[in-house]
Order: sequence, then structure tokens, then C-alpha cells
Amino acid sequence: MTRTVEQGGQKAGAGIGGDNNKPGKDERGGGVSGKGTDGSTGIEVVTTSLSFDPGPAGDRDRAVAGQWLSSTNEQLATPFQYMFDDHAPTRRPGADDPFGRLVFDKGTSSRMTYTGQVNAAEYGFELNLGLSLGLSVSTEQKAETLTDARFLGAPNGDRRSYVPYSYCAE
Repeated sequence: MTRTVEQGGQKAGAGIGGDNNKPGKDERGGGVSGKGTDGSTGIEVVTTSLSFDPGPAGDRDRAVAGQWLSSTNEQLATPFQYMFDDHAPTRRPGADDPFGRLVFDKGTSSRMTYTGQVNAAEYGFELNLGLSLGLSVSTEQKAETLTDARFLGAPNGDRRSYVPYSYCAE
């Protein structure tokens, strides 16, 4: 499961247009517009994975995950909540959440933070002289840099904490 949240980038735009207030084939007019985005961005990517042992050794865990995915009634939306909420397994869930316990005990999770800069612009015009003519041009330049990488450490009692990537790379 991967959840990505992007923030940032200030947007602004302006436009002006007008016509001669004549209807039909006598109408004449035009307009010009511009939009832009400029600023810092931030992206956080949280990925949580669960692998199963092959063969009979993983059958129990696969059954727990299968039941969770096909849950009904009050738990129908549970798989979707994992996609949109922060469900990193940092605390051991209660006995009423066997899938959560499985992810806590055997899952892996990473939390990556990227920062960057975005510059975008769009310019356009429209001219109506009985026949409309228009043009729009846009550009965007975006650069992202990984600024923080953390991975979920091993369970320590009923908690797990994110640790810097450097701890995992050694």
C-alpha cells in the first residue's frame, strides 16, 4: 500500500477580454489570459508492504489478508481507509484487528520526504473576428530531491518507530 501526499506551489492567474456587444456574425472581440505556479513543493510517500512465506508456512497469514480484503458490513471500507489515512504500523492493534497485527508483526514500511521547486506558466489569447482563433502555450519545470528517508524498525514491545535510512543501510 502506498500513500502519496503532495503540498505546495502557489497558483495565480489573470485574464481580460471584451467584445463589441454586437450579436451573431457582427460580433468581434478577444481576450488574453495568463496563469502561473511558482513555489516550493513537498511530497511524502509512505509505503507499507506485507510479504507471505511460500507454501503452507504462509497459508495462515494469506487467509488473514484475504479475509481483510473481502471484509463486509462495518469493515467494508477498511482496505480503502488504509490507502487514504496514515496506517503505518507503529502501534500494535487490538485483538479485533488481526490484519493490523499481521502488518505490525511482519510488515515493512518506509516514509520518504521529497522537497522541490515548481515553476509553471500558461499564456493564451483568443480573437473573434467572425471566425475564432486562439492559442494557448504552457510550460512546467519541476525538480524534487529526497530530503528524508526513514524505515520502520523492528517491533519493540507494542511499538515500532521509524529510524533513519542510515540505520538500515549498515
